[in-house]
Amino acid sequence: MANIFVRFWSFSTGWLHSSQSRLEASRPEIVYNQALKSEKKKYEKMEDAVSGLVYNRKQLEDNIDNGRRELEEVQNMLDQAVVDAQSDDKAVAEEAMMIGAMLQEQEEALLEKLATLTESRDSAASRIDEYQGKLVEFQAKLKRLDDEKDTAVAQAQVDTETIRLNREISGMTIDDDSQALNELRQKMGRLHAKASMTEEMTGKSLEERTRQYKLKARTASAQGKFLERVESSKAVTGSTARPQLSGDSDES
Repeated sequence: MANIFVRFWSFSTGWLHSSQSRLEASRPEIVYNQALKSEKKKYEKMEDAVSGLVYNRKQLEDNIDNGRRELEEVQNMLDQAVVDAQSDDKAVAEEAMMIGAMLQEQEEALLEKLATLTESRDSAASRIDEYQGKLVEFQAKLKRLDDEKDTAVAQAQVDTETIRLNREISGMTIDDDSQALNELRQKMGRLHAKASMTEEMTGKSLEERTRQYKLKARTASAQGKFLERVESSKAVTGSTARPQLSGDSDES
């Protein structure tokens, strides 16, 4: 039982593959459209990825701008703390030293943060440039494939028409109108043959009846002549002597 299902599956898949191949050969635009559809999906995914990179780059640039503004504020406060730390007022100087140390830590953290953000932004920009170049190449590939489709479909139409014309010229056309004309010619030929046959049958029947009539007439005539000879012989001799035929002479 398992072998039956395996054979059926193999037959079904083989038949479907054969049917698909014939369909693809007769309709190349279907194959090209499927290929274009698949390639366009790849392009759209790549485009989405590049769009994500562009968005991330914009976020990084905004963060860099915000970090720079914050750094500028901290550095301004640091400058003021440096001035206050040199004040003759001991309390002011001590407070400035404490605040200045914290501001110094903030400045260093901001500088490190800005360096990281800038590196990430530059890396994103580099990848964006690379992928944008690939997108341009992909667009050119899609254009070439679309042009190839138009050329292949046009060539297939020309080839199909050429085959049809060659078949028509060689008498192998399978055009519906030509097929109908051939069938009409065959019907007319059979009708003519039937008419000739009935005509021959009618002629033979009349000829046969005439021949039978002639045969019957000859038989009746022969019988009548024989009876006349018999009666003539009885009347002359009263015997069974053979009657003389016309043209015979009497013996002396």
